[in-house]
Formats: sequence, structure tokens, C-alpha cells
Amino acid sequence: MIIATLLALVTSSATAEWYGPQKVNFDLTVPGSPYDAQTNDVQVRFTVGRHVEQRFAYFDGKHWSAVLLTQTPGDYHAQVMLNGVGVAKLPDDLDVNKKYTHGFIRVDQTARLFSFDDGTPYWPIGNSLGWQDPSCPPMTQQLAMMGSASMNWSRIWACNFDGRNPWWPRDRKLEGQDLDQAAFDKWDAIVSAASKAGVHFQWVLFHHGEFATMVDPMWSSNPWNRANGGFLASPVDFFTSEGAKARAKNYLRYVVARYGHENAILSWELFNEVENTDAARLGHWDVIGDWHREMAGYLRDIDPYHHLITSSSEMRPEITSSLDYYQPHGYPSNVGAMIEGSTTPTDRPFFYGEVGLGTNPPSPQAQRACVRDAIWSSLLSGDSGAAEYWYWDWTAKDNLFDEYSKAHSVIEALGISPGPAEKPVHVDLETSARSDLIFNPGIGWGASKKLAFAFPADASAKSMGQLSSFLQGTNHKDMGNQVQFDFTAPIAGKVAIRVGMVARAGAGLIVNLDGTQVLDQHWPAGDRDKPINQIFSFDCGQGQHHLVVSNPDSDWLTVQSYEFAGLGHGADISAATTAKGLIARIHKSGSGAANVELKSLPLGDGNYLLRIWNLDSSGSEDMQTTVKSGQLIQPLSLSGSDLILDMERR
Repeated sequence: MIIATLLALVTSSATAEWYGPQKVNFDLTVPGSPYDAQTNDVQVRFTVGRHVEQRFAYFDGKHWSAVLLTQTPGDYHAQVMLNGVGVAKLPDDLDVNKKYTHGFIRVDQTARLFSFDDGTPYWPIGNSLGWQDPSCPPMTQQLAMMGSASMNWSRIWACNFDGRNPWWPRDRKLEGQDLDQAAFDKWDAIVSAASKAGVHFQWVLFHHGEFATMVDPMWSSNPWNRANGGFLASPVDFFTSEGAKARAKNYLRYVVARYGHENAILSWELFNEVENTDAARLGHWDVIGDWHREMAGYLRDIDPYHHLITSSSEMRPEITSSLDYYQPHGYPSNVGAMIEGSTTPTDRPFFYGEVGLGTNPPSPQAQRACVRDAIWSSLLSGDSGAAEYWYWDWTAKDNLFDEYSKAHSVIEALGISPGPAEKPVHVDLETSARSDLIFNPGIGWGASKKLAFAFPADASAKSMGQLSSFLQGTNHKDMGNQVQFDFTAPIAGKVAIRVGMVARAGAGLIVNLDGTQVLDQHWPAGDRDKPINQIFSFDCGQGQHHLVVSNPDSDWLTVQSYEFAGLGHGADISAATTAKGLIARIHKSGSGAANVELKSLPLGDGNYLLRIWNLDSSGSEDMQTTVKSGQLIQPLSLSGSDLILDMERR
């Protein structure tokens, strides 16, 4: 019932049209703070004939304004209302007859995809912008660069790091319910730049650090902290204090009044990583859920344009019951495996709001590969949008924008609308070459979904996406503190384990190969989590083997990869069916030419047009091929290390 209600609110007819916007400006003297909507409820009533619409007014520090965007065009009269009473009629008629392009982004009738009011499909693809990084160009310039690269989505925080938190200015203390106009000046520029660039962003209204003493703590300097002259005794009280909720609602009402008519705003994101607030860390999910339901309900009541509402990243029912789409985050050692191994909900849109490499290695090649994985694994998994790469400073520094423009051109050439219509499928791939099997866990912090693997059956991104890179100790044994592998080594070689970090409480690593202990390593407790970046390798003969890796000590360590000599096929494949045929991505261990056989293809017998794009060189080629009994009748000779294949029936 909840879901049906949400979808009814955010789904609109494909024929919906909007007109405007038009703004009226006026002067008005009110008692007390002009930002206190409980005391001074200032609205403007717009009338054409018998049709009446009302919009919240906002004070910009000097004057009052209100903006009308409507589905009923016409020449409107405007009247200023204070606490429900008309106080002034504005003299000039308002011409609201110009069509507003596309309208707003909604969840479409499938409940899995997005589209604009006019029916134009929308598949989010982009990277985060977070806040203004000093090493990056101005955010307005970054938005223009994103638009030029065919990116259409981002997430931008209202944070005091760069002066964009309107209730927490960097350089002064606000009085009472006042809000900071300098912050809104910055938002004016951002919204304008996003609109021009065609980048639709999630406005992150609150973030975890503001109410945290444990993770990214900022509570000690929060102006709402009683120790700083505020009114909250602890960060947990933010979610229950009536005073805090009243101030939060004033803030939400103001941004709706000033920016609600802008379709550059994809959604209101209530919180970034609320799971890292003190309230969540102390287990108060009930009050966090109540707060989300109250604020989401308030936004739906006051936003005449019904922007979508989300929150990130914990997918707990206390939170998600009030949201329009799911927005998880993830930082594993293998982003592609995480995405492809995820269980995708089907009741609402789902796509990752932040992804990055858990180790964040300072390698442009690794970051580029991460961006590429975020885009293509999302598409091949049928997600509702491309996973958003978090490190916008790397995007700017290493000019990763071309990965997005390249992806846009390939997707356009494919002639598909990315999303749930792409169904992940298993395809067998064989080559004459052999390579090491690099098994990179696809879950960051979180419980492993699978702890026993057998190769070659589990030598896939989907299987990697079931294993956490955190090998837990006895503190969280239920999340997985032992993993095992069964395999047949084609040659004598090595098995290797790459350890990244060790928790400050200490951890251990015991490795047994075929019943014989080959490693017993322990790290003592320290004053912080410690980078290890060490490889442990063991001789492994030809034939069948059973490998068991466990952590007997108290806390976690991270495993970046498990590596098996000669067990790889020289290439791996991820694939999905489409309405036209099949799309696949092939990774090869080298860029030289190699013969590749594709088997178990979910395609009928017949002739197919095969199109191949090289993601490294941007080159492409077309050829004719034939499928018989689920197999290409002849191997493909493929050059390049990262390829997109498209097969269409002819």
C-alpha cells in the first residue's frame, strides 16, 4: 500500500505539460524572522479566471519573491498572502504561457525506470560533485564539462565545507531561524549551471558528519550543538527534537519555494549515509525511520512539482518505505562485481549513488577502470541508472569525462534505452590463452552472501559480487570469517592473497591448502586501522585443491584479491539480452589478437550482425556471424583488452 501511494505521487501522464516559470517580486515587512514560516507564512495566490494556484514566497535578504510554474497557461493576477490573509495585490498581470521543456523527472509506469513528464526517458549517468574541491575547477565549470561529456546526473551536498549549508555558515553565527543568503547565492549559480548543462542532480539536504561523533565527526562544531550555544544536547536528538524538526522543515520549505520550479533538481536527498550518524551507530533506527517518514511526507505536502525523494545509502525498511527509489553506496575492491552481484529490488528504481575502489589507489588507470565498470556493469545488470563514481577530483584531474562521452556514443549506437529491459544472462567464453584468475571481492563493508566457491563455475563477476573484501574476525563472525575455494590447477604455480588493511583492534590470517596449514599470520592491535598492502603466496601443484582462508582474531582485515595461477581463461564476459538481441562486455588479459569462442548464447539459430567497440581506442567494426545451437559457428579474432559486443538478428 505504501509503494502504491508513493508511485501515485511521483508518476505523471506522458502528456503533462508545464508553463512558465514566472517570478513576482515584492516588499513586505513581517514581525520576527522572515525565515520562520510558523510565524510568517508568506504565500502568493495566482489567479486566472476561476483557476487558483498558491506558491510559497521566500525572502532573499532584501526582497520577497514567489515563482509560478503551472500546467494551466494564462495571464495571472497575483495577491500576497500573510498567514492566510490577503495583504497586497500586485499590479501587473503575469504572462505564464511559455512551455517548460520536458517537465520533471518521475518514476514511470514500470516502477523501475525514470522519465520526464513529456515521456522522454531518463537513465542517470554521471559522477558526484559533493562539494567544491580546491584542486578542481569551479563547480559551475565542472557542470558544464559534465554536460559536454553527455553526463546528465550528479549529487551535490549542502555542506559548510564550501559555504553551501544555509543553516551552518562558515564565518558567522545565525540568529534564531535565519538562513544564510551567501549559501543560496552559491546554489543559484549551481542550479543555473546544472540547468544549462542538462545535468539533473540530487540535492543532498543533510549529511552524516553533521550529527556524528564517530564517523567523519563534525558535531563538535555544529551550531545546533548546545555546547556551541545551540539547542541540541546530543547529535541523536536531531531526529526527535521538535525544535530541530521545525528548523529542518523551514529549510525544506525555503528550498522548495526558491528552487522547486527547477527540473535540474532530480530529487531531494534527505540524508547522505544516515547509517553513519550517532543515532544509527547506537541502533536508533526507529527514530531515524520516523524522521524520514515525517520529512518525506512534509516535502510531498509542500512541493507542488512533486520532485522525487531519496536517501542514501542503507537499504533498511525504516528508511526505504518513504522513498521513491533506492540509492545504495559501495566501495569494494571490484566495483563491477559488486554491481553485477547485487540483488536488484523490483518494486522501485535501484542504482548506486556512490561507488569507488575501497583502496582508492592513486592510479589513473585504476580509476578509469572503476568509472568504466560503474557504467557498463550497471547497464548489463539492468539497473535504473549508472552507478555514480564518487571521486570527482580524479575525474577532473585525469580527464575521465571521455569515458562518459564514449559510453554515450556506444549506447546511442546500440539503439537501446538502458534499464531493466536488459536482462543479465550467463554466456560461456573460451580462449586458447590461459591467464591467472584474479578473484576480487565485490562487497565492501558488509556480510558475505557466499563463502564457498568452486572454479570454473564461480569464476565470474556475479560470484565475486557475493564475497566481502572484509574477512571478519570473531567480533562479526556472522558476516564471514572463513572462505574456501575448490579448484583444479591446470599447471603448477602459485596461489596468492593480497591483504590491504588491518583493523586497529588487530586481526589474523590462517591459510590451509589441502589440509596443510601454510600461513599463520597475526597483526596486533594499534591506535588506528593500518595499511598492510602485502602479498602472501604459496606453491600449488597441478591437480585438484581445497583452499581455506580464515581470520581467528578479533577484528577484520581486507583482502583485495585471491589469485590462482593459470586458472583464468585469458578473458571474461558479462552479458545481457535486449529487445534486439544481446550485449556483452569482454575483458581480455592482453590487448593483442586472440581467438574467442562464445557458447551458451541465449539466441536462436540464424545470422546476426555483430558490432564491436574497443573501449580503449574508441574504434569499432561490424561483421556478420552465425549462431547455431547457442554457439558461434566460428571463433572471433578479437584485438583490444576491453570490448563491447552487440549481436542483432538479421
